[in-house]
Amino acid sequence: MKKVALALVFGILSVAAVSAQTTQNTKVKTENGRSAKQKYEFKKDGKKDHQKRTPEQRAEMQAKRLQTQFNLTDAQAAKIRELSLDKATQMQAIKVKYAEDRKAMGAEMKNVRNNWDHQLKSVLTPAQYAQFEKERAEKMAKRKENHGKHKGQMGEHKGKMKGKNLEN
Repeated sequence: MKKVALALVFGILSVAAVSAQTTQNTKVKTENGRSAKQKYEFKKDGKKDHQKRTPEQRAEMQAKRLQTQFNLTDAQAAKIRELSLDKATQMQAIKVKYAEDRKAMGAEMKNVRNNWDHQLKSVLTPAQYAQFEKERAEKMAKRKENHGKHKGQMGEHKGKMKGKNLEN
């Protein structure tokens, strides 16, 4: 009888201890503000965020980002919005035109980006443009560093697969 009573008391205390622990139900947000569940559902669609945006939305986002990042005046922001809309429209047309020929697409897009960059330089002050170039270089260096990490991992993986004998 003592064993049953002791087991019953132990069980009640265990249940009480577990129920006393409250968990805070918070959603984990990713860098772009989506929850992990939203991010997963988004990936199931098969399209990335930037592929769903219209040229107008892209231009607006870029103008807002540059305005806050470089303390642009309203006139500068309006001019950049106009330039960015032109660039985004051209880029979309290039994607449609060269859907199958990625090399030609890349070459033409590079020309559009260089033209936009030249026009941007005329809108920004020399100090703002220098800061823009500095941040762009840092971003590219970071991408290159991360690309090397991933590329190395893929290379190792492919090397392991090639070395295996897949004959049955």
